[in-house]
Amino acid sequence: MVTCQGKRRARIPVSLEVWSFAIPKKPTFHVTNWFQADCVTKWHRCEPWSERHWKLLDLYAATMAAYRQDTITTPTLIGNFHNSDPMTLVDATRLKDGTYRFDFTRLARWVKLFDRHGFRFFEMWHLAAQAHGKTAPRFHIYDERKGRIVWHESLVVLSPEYRGLVGAFLRELSVWADRRGLSDRFLLHVYDEPRKETWPHYAKVSAFFRENAPKLKHIDAISTSGIITEFGADIDIPVPLTPHLGDDTYYQQRARAGKKPVWWYTCCGPAGHYANRFVCQPLLTTRIMPWQSFVHGISGYLHWGYNFWHRCYQQESGWPGISDYADHTLLNPYREHPRNWAVGDAAIVYPHPRWWEEHGPVGSLRYEALRAGLQDYELLLTLQRAADRPRTPAIGARARLLLKAVRGPLAGSLTEFTRDGTRLMAARREIGRCIAANS
Repeated sequence: MVTCQGKRRARIPVSLEVWSFAIPKKPTFHVTNWFQADCVTKWHRCEPWSERHWKLLDLYAATMAAYRQDTITTPTLIGNFHNSDPMTLVDATRLKDGTYRFDFTRLARWVKLFDRHGFRFFEMWHLAAQAHGKTAPRFHIYDERKGRIVWHESLVVLSPEYRGLVGAFLRELSVWADRRGLSDRFLLHVYDEPRKETWPHYAKVSAFFRENAPKLKHIDAISTSGIITEFGADIDIPVPLTPHLGDDTYYQQRARAGKKPVWWYTCCGPAGHYANRFVCQPLLTTRIMPWQSFVHGISGYLHWGYNFWHRCYQQESGWPGISDYADHTLLNPYREHPRNWAVGDAAIVYPHPRWWEEHGPVGSLRYEALRAGLQDYELLLTLQRAADRPRTPAIGARARLLLKAVRGPLAGSLTEFTRDGTRLMAARREIGRCIAANS
């Protein structure tokens, strides 16, 4: 029944079909939407790492978990390369004798918080600058000799100072994580979207990281597989842009073999006939991505924009230390969007309008569509098990027929997938009934 101002306006009949099974509460498919912790402090006007900030982080983590995200970007020694004021969890001190000391107290609290919400991976922010990897993103340490904080604005990657500091950090982090059984849960970025001409450099930096933290898994958003097959980059979890699964044989074979993971990502692209999560696209194109992931053997999805509410290229704001990427002034995401990207690319959630209260993020229709697709992914895995181990030959034949449709006209193509929501929902309904019959 629909009411307005206390009066009944309409009565809408609803039918409910209950299936005799449940999808797993813990996601099988891995998801990371890059989280901007500083946007939370700025919107809610609280001090970084204050008790109020930690309370807000807990609310955000609960929302992420409810929407089946299990991987969280984690600012350790170096924070988010997007921002000019990266907030970090590890305090680094250069001692008078030239060695380094690292305080992991905040990192331990961060791990405990996201552990409580069932997160699987802690995805460290990149230790070298986006695209070229020549320098480190802006970060700071405390120097005992100088008696003050020292900002590294452009520390040269693989220079003696970088090797000494980052190498010491990775070794100590490895010991810290290993003692807590976390070594296989920390993901290490080298640098984001390496340009082809930098691939030899990427491979060298990757080898340096591996030497100092051999148990940590490497993950990065990359382009074609040549960075691995031709230049020997040591990437445990390659994350190509979605179109590469249509034409890159290495990714196709690796993903379908299932022994080594392949994730994929979208960002400011692809567009056109490809699925993505832009506001201008039908919601079905967001929901279909996990279906396509199932078809191609992809085990995770990465997107850079969970809550990027920054203004960009606003150097005239007068704030000190402003970078060309993002300044200290937030836009109002209910009314504005960073002009550098398509609408919907920078964020999939909104901040709560009552900034003075403690609330988690406000979702979006795209966020709902993505969660629905992730739930569908679990249905498809269960359908595959029904096809492999059916209770009866008839159920097996029915499951295989449905899988043929999924791998064919529904989601088999990265560009020619169904745009008919009624058709997709009808298929989902039949999938649920088939699984129920096999339960």
